[in-house]
Amino acid sequence: MKGYYVCPFTNPLLALDHILKDPGRYSLIISDFRMPQMNGNELATKLLQTNTNFKVILMSAYTDVECDLNFQFISKPITIPQLLQIVKDSTSSS
Repeated sequence: MKGYYVCPFTNPLLALDHILKDPGRYSLIISDFRMPQMNGNELATKLLQTNTNFKVILMSAYTDVECDLNFQFISKPITIPQLLQIVKDSTSSS
C-alpha cells in the first residue's frame, strides 16, 4: 500500500455506496472505465456531486473511451511503480 489507505471494490455500486457514507475520508478515486452497471466516468461524476475535492484517475485498456476532461486518464497495462508515481503526483498537487 506504500502508506496509502486503499479500499478496493469490484462492484461500482458498492464502491459508490461505501464512499458516500464518508466522502471526506477519500481524496483520490482510481477506477477502471468499463465496468458493469456503471462506467468509471459515471461513478466519478456521482462522487464529485458530494465532494468536489476528489481527484479522479480513470484507467482503461481501450482507447475509444470518452471521459470528463477534468479526470486524468491512463492506459493499461500499467506497472505498479508507474501507478504509484501517478498517485504520488496526483496527491501531492493538492
